[in-house]
Amino acid sequence: MKNPIIQMKDKPVEQRKILGRPPDASRNESGGTSSSDPSFFSCLEKIHQYGMEFYMNQEDPTCMPLKDLCKKMDNWNFSPGVLKDNIYAVKQTLSVSHFCSVSVDKIPIEPVIQFDSVSEVFTGFVAPLCSEIKLANEVIVFMIRGFEVEWKCLAGYMSVNLQEDGWAIWHILNQLIILLAQYDFTVVNVVLGEGIGFDILDNADENVIKGDSLIQHPYYQRDILCFSKSVDDLVKSVTECIIQENFTIPDEILTKYELAENVLRPDHLQALIGCENWSLELVTTWLFQKDREFPEEDRMPDLKTEIFILRMLWMWVNAMTFVLDDDTSGFYSVETHIQTLHDTSSIFGVLEKDVTSTGSEVLWNSMRRSTLSCLALYEHYVAKGIISGIRYNSFRSVSLHHLKGLVQCNDLSSPKPKPCNVLQFLHLVNSAVMLHSNFADKDFESGIFFSEFLEHRRVFQPCDVEECEDLSDLDGLGLYYLSSRVVTKLVHQNQCETCKAALVAEHSDKSVPPVWLEAVDRSSLFRPSMSVYDTLQWAESQFVHTDEDILRLHKPCTQFAYRVYGEISFGIRSAFPSCHDVLRGMLGAFMSVRLKMVAEDITRRLK
Repeated sequence: MKNPIIQMKDKPVEQRKILGRPPDASRNESGGTSSSDPSFFSCLEKIHQYGMEFYMNQEDPTCMPLKDLCKKMDNWNFSPGVLKDNIYAVKQTLSVSHFCSVSVDKIPIEPVIQFDSVSEVFTGFVAPLCSEIKLANEVIVFMIRGFEVEWKCLAGYMSVNLQEDGWAIWHILNQLIILLAQYDFTVVNVVLGEGIGFDILDNADENVIKGDSLIQHPYYQRDILCFSKSVDDLVKSVTECIIQENFTIPDEILTKYELAENVLRPDHLQALIGCENWSLELVTTWLFQKDREFPEEDRMPDLKTEIFILRMLWMWVNAMTFVLDDDTSGFYSVETHIQTLHDTSSIFGVLEKDVTSTGSEVLWNSMRRSTLSCLALYEHYVAKGIISGIRYNSFRSVSLHHLKGLVQCNDLSSPKPKPCNVLQFLHLVNSAVMLHSNFADKDFESGIFFSEFLEHRRVFQPCDVEECEDLSDLDGLGLYYLSSRVVTKLVHQNQCETCKAALVAEHSDKSVPPVWLEAVDRSSLFRPSMSVYDTLQWAESQFVHTDEDILRLHKPCTQFAYRVYGEISFGIRSAFPSCHDVLRGMLGAFMSVRLKMVAEDITRRLK
């Protein structure tokens, strides 16, 4: 397969306009866990054990009020990427099995840049893993859910443009799997929702997703990832997953089934599990009647053959049922399957080393139970054709659409909501999931847990999604924000009222968009005067015009700086004769910031 990351590196350097961009928390991937207070986790544990209603009504002074719990969770790092705080909280709070399934799905959004006044970040662009300002059209949501015990957790999210940056999904998924392994979680399977990643799967390098973090199933050697576009593709994919290069077919099977090669292939497996003489009666007769006598030595190859076939059949059915774990027919039982997993893992090794093992009654009882379960699953799901009616995506974030109607925001019900509304919605869902005692699918689908959370939280603060203003001119906003930082720096350095009068706007200019002013005011920066903004806008145009000279002429950065500074200073002297000294000082500060941006960009492009 092609490596999309290598392909990106091999692209020729292209001229790209560099924009002044305001600092943004969502530019960075989620950092370390900020909530390590033992009392906080003990409060979460009480909620999960006794329920929110009990927690609200108790009179225990050691428990945090719900208001403080919500506020503490709101301060968690919720930047695009892997949400380490959530995974750490699940590990510390829940005394459950660490077998889990990862689900990946998408929420379409309207391609627009917004400033989220709730979390105070800019959103709507591709993030993380993108150095350019590009509009995103999808929000990818990563969920993890328990396999043996019902629990759920929002494990991460990212904004992407699938046509251009779909490869980044594999990068974040790889980071998530590495983190889960570090926290002692065992990933059973990874399920991609409909329309997510399949168009880029053929171009994705396996090393991008696996890397050094290849995790294999604890009970048999197969990769954890099962991708499928349909049920037929699922069958083929699972079949290929259990076939390994070092797994050779015994000579007895080659002879018995007249196979030309001794390396297992999908058609071999289908032939073995579909042979006419394979039946429940045959298995119970030859292998699993503990009171029968073992066959003579000349019949031993056949016994080895049946053990081999049984192992292949069990691996195939086991892999299928791990993915097909949402059986609406009511036949499938997770508890039974987990038990047979443990049974099977403890017996195949013994039988293949010594097929005459008869001393352990527990061994043969486990083998009989495993085989009967295996055959029953195979007959139910495959032989009767019921497999086509089973949903193979255990939990998908599409379930979040059922919850949107509970939040007071009309935009969430639209096919493509605004980025800020989706971000605030995910924030609410994340808090509701962590502060609820039941993670059952029925409660999640119906929104019971979410309704209870909103009901209790409205006592302290509104839970409505706040509408945010669109940023139609992102270039102008970035330059305006940068101008305000330069002006604030000069005013504090010079402590000169004359300089302040020339640099700072005296009153609010109606021509400046309100969202620009809000972004500056929230950071406690001075609003730049229009003369300052016009000057730096002109300086920015000179920067963009001369940016490529470093690459084309291989000039040192200092020579480039002197050249640009000289050209811009001359222009300032003629354009602003009344205050050119002050503006030249401002230009020096702007140059230092701007040159750093150029150096970082060129370093990245030359790698």
